[in-house]
Amino acid sequence: MRKNSFLYLLALFCGFFCVAQQDSLTHEQFQQLLSKYHPIMRQAAIINSMAANDIRAARGAFDPVVALKFGEKQLNGKRYYRQQDMEIRIPTWYGPQVVAGTENLDGQYLNRSQTPGRVNRLGVEIPLGKGLFFDEKRAAVEQAKVYSTMTRWEQFSVVNDLMLEAHEAFFDWWRSYRLMQINAEAISLNEKRLRLIKSSVAFGERPAIDTVEARSQIQSFQLRYQAAQAEYDLAKQKLSVYLWDDTQQNVPIPDFVHPAAGAVPEEDQDATLPENHPILLYYAAKNEYLNWERKLKYQSLLPKIDFSYNFLSKDKVELSAPFQRSFQYGLKVEMPILLRSARALLQNAQLKTELNAVQRDQKIAELRAKIAQYHTLHQNYQQQWRLAQETVLLYQQLLRGENLRFENGEGSIFLINSRESKVFEALEKLVETEAKMRLALYKLRWAKGELWVEQPIP
Repeated sequence: MRKNSFLYLLALFCGFFCVAQQDSLTHEQFQQLLSKYHPIMRQAAIINSMAANDIRAARGAFDPVVALKFGEKQLNGKRYYRQQDMEIRIPTWYGPQVVAGTENLDGQYLNRSQTPGRVNRLGVEIPLGKGLFFDEKRAAVEQAKVYSTMTRWEQFSVVNDLMLEAHEAFFDWWRSYRLMQINAEAISLNEKRLRLIKSSVAFGERPAIDTVEARSQIQSFQLRYQAAQAEYDLAKQKLSVYLWDDTQQNVPIPDFVHPAAGAVPEEDQDATLPENHPILLYYAAKNEYLNWERKLKYQSLLPKIDFSYNFLSKDKVELSAPFQRSFQYGLKVEMPILLRSARALLQNAQLKTELNAVQRDQKIAELRAKIAQYHTLHQNYQQQWRLAQETVLLYQQLLRGENLRFENGEGSIFLINSRESKVFEALEKLVETEAKMRLALYKLRWAKGELWVEQPIP
């Protein structure tokens, strides 16, 4: 019985609402246009590209650096010194730096620690305390990677919100157009009935008062049509905000384009919170970001011990055993006594991690509540939609029976109008319920973070 009822209603709606294929816009086509051309999609791509450039910039801290230094001092015709120095530094991921260079120095007044002539050096600088296992450069690279992931999931959530707003606008447009078509069909049917009644009055078969009753029915539907048309015009303007072309120009919906008849409503989904929800993945990435920050702050508790060693050669490049013949080394140790700044920064980093966990738990509770709410709402609207279908069929049966009585001279135009009004009111209720049911399903998908799963941001 329910299957037959649905087929009957489907045929009825097709009769009322079918439009030319080239003049209709389906929900799927609208989603494709939205996901392809809306500025938010372009913004998401730009922001993701900026995040990728941040990673490249952070890795730039490990690029080799070439330094050149030239200097000379003369006073009263005396050359105190002339210096030519060239150096290249090659940072490594694990902290030490390889240093190579050459220095050419001459003059009459040099420090005793300075060596006249050309001196070549090749050595290494190693942090033995703070910065040995982790430092700002490595933290910047790791955090830039995680930040790129955070940005991706953050933009994912923004697009998810955009899709919901667009779906709300589309279904409002679809609903108002269906209501307008229902009342247009009602006006057309009543105008035909009015012409038949006028003919019957002319032949003396019906009283003249029946024409007044028929006209009042037409005016009633005309008022409802005008109200639906006003809603349709506003809904079309709101929907046009989400339609753009490939040149990033907003495209208003042409007057000849109307929403296509909706397909069979989709079935309900489960009410579980997905583990890969974009917001949860964002908090997971943020937790990793804060862990890198905490690891960096921990380095501040370590003493700063910098060791450097250089092989030296005069005039020509030659290497000897370490700490024999020609070499230069240095050791520098720094250690704050109270470590108040370092301990405070580390505690703040730990507190940020705890705060992120609390915010994540709160967001999980909110998402689960919203998922349960929209799941229940969608189920309720499904039940109302099925009841509305059956109600339409019942009112149509009553209207057919009243028409038979009227044809047999037992009924009245008043009763026919009353039955007919109930039919069209039930059709309007069916459209309203279907729009709410479809939107509730998309709100459920929005709460589950699934409105954009099919086409993730590149």
